Amino acid sequence: MEMDYKEHIEKALFYIEKHLFEKLTNELCAKSCGYSEYHFLRIFKAVTGYTPMDYIRKRRLTEASKLLLETDMSLEEIAFNSGFNSIENFIRVFHSEHNVTPGLYRQTKSSLHLLNPIFITTKIEFKQPIIKKMDEITIIAYRFKTNMRDRHYDIPKFWNKYHSKKMYDNLTRLINKNRVDIGYCKVISDEEVYYYIGVESEYKDIRKLDLFTLTFPKSMYAVFKSPKTDKYNFVEMIHQTWNYIYVKWLPDSDFIQSSIYAFESYNESSRSYSEKIYIPIKMEE
Repeated sequence: MEMDYKEHIEKALFYIEKHLFEKLTNELCAKSCGYSEYHFLRIFKAVTGYTPMDYIRKRRLTEASKLLLETDMSLEEIAFNSGFNSIENFIRVFHSEHNVTPGLYRQTKSSLHLLNPIFITTKIEFKQPIIKKMDEITIIAYRFKTNMRDRHYDIPKFWNKYHSKKMYDNLTRLINKNRVDIGYCKVISDEEVYYYIGVESEYKDIRKLDLFTLTFPKSMYAVFKSPKTDKYNFVEMIHQTWNYIYVKWLPDSDFIQSSIYAFESYNESSRSYSEKIYIPIKMEE
């Protein structure tokens, strides 16, 4: 029965892609796969994790982001070509989703949490990590608060804000070497999650800059590289790599995580679209 549900919902997903920039309603999508609207809404959310309208909105924003980087079309042209009824609505929805305006995104080319068609799936090959000892690392960082429910959406927004200009420039002035940004997530409870973005530095006078100091202890680390992808799939690939580490690699390995200080690092200017993830480990007893 579950496979029948997925096959039927896939019909709706193909219908949505075919008519993505036209007027779409829950009723039309439900009719495309033979369900009543009531059952369609419930099953679509169960299969995809999104409501139909949320999925459509995210898909339109994804295609709009591609037009922003790959064409010289005006914002107004992109808005109407991506299914939005006005440029004002497009800018508002884009900023609400990504915490950056379409115009600024076009300038900075930062990595967004986008949504490609979920029925197009490929098997991802994750490489085995490098196991190595690492000395203590101290970073200076910005911090923001989120929760377990919203962290996957809030964290990419915080990265966009960080790279937008002022925060990035503040840290750049404090270091004199090639910049590698470090991200760290600290979970206190389901409703209290803190995410830090910063750089490795010995700089101590941070009182005027609203910064925090974090120290990752000397430890053995498993160092993973997320599979290389493109700018449109980068954020989703990071999420899948973290999921692979905790759902597959750690349970099947001879190691356990030795501390809470798992972190990620990436050089945004490299445009390599593969980041490193560091998991502190020790042999399982």
